[in-house]
Amino acid sequence: MLEAELARRRIDGEVVPFGSGEAMLEAMRDEAFSVSFLDIYMDKVTGVEVAREIRRRDRDAAIVFTTSSRDHMAEGFDLGAAHYLLKPYTQEAVKAALDRCLRAVGATERFVEVTVSRESRRVLLSKIKWIESQDKSCVLRLPDEDLRVYRRLDELLSLISDSRFLRCHRSFAVNLDHAAYVKDNDFVMKDGSLVPIRREGRAQIKVLFEDYCFEKQRKGY
Repeated sequence: MLEAELARRRIDGEVVPFGSGEAMLEAMRDEAFSVSFLDIYMDKVTGVEVAREIRRRDRDAAIVFTTSSRDHMAEGFDLGAAHYLLKPYTQEAVKAALDRCLRAVGATERFVEVTVSRESRRVLLSKIKWIESQDKSCVLRLPDEDLRVYRRLDELLSLISDSRFLRCHRSFAVNLDHAAYVKDNDFVMKDGSLVPIRREGRAQIKVLFEDYCFEKQRKGY
């Protein structure tokens, strides 16, 4: 269910299962987990005990308790649990639990899956600086490479479906996280590149960029 939700959101995450609390504590010596789903009733080391150790190491980690009983609900929320998932699980309940977790841990790494040179590639949205339409294809401008994708710009933006990307020109869409400021008729990117802004609606595009920057600052991103 978690893997299905991650795929639906196009989040590049990995689900790592453990058969016991002891096994997870052992893994935590070398690895940290942003989100943990913990069964409360486990042999020897319980989910609550694992949660205490998680919270000792990371006060921002998201914890969901999964159980068939409400007996330990108060204790779970004292440990800052993001959600309490009661068995039997439904996909909708798992979706709600994951929603809370993602809000708790902040921004997540989303990706778009595209075909490049006949091979499937997952590209993190955070790495795309801007997209440039060229004939019937688009070029994804990344920090260390350019990727040509044989999709039209409107189709690619529909696939990406992310508020960071603003179509600022008939042939360009900019990732606002990579834009430094607007000068005259262009976005000046953080790497110094220029991305053109269309004449029609230029004032509104500038307002959208200013609103986006203000909202990021307000949320502390």
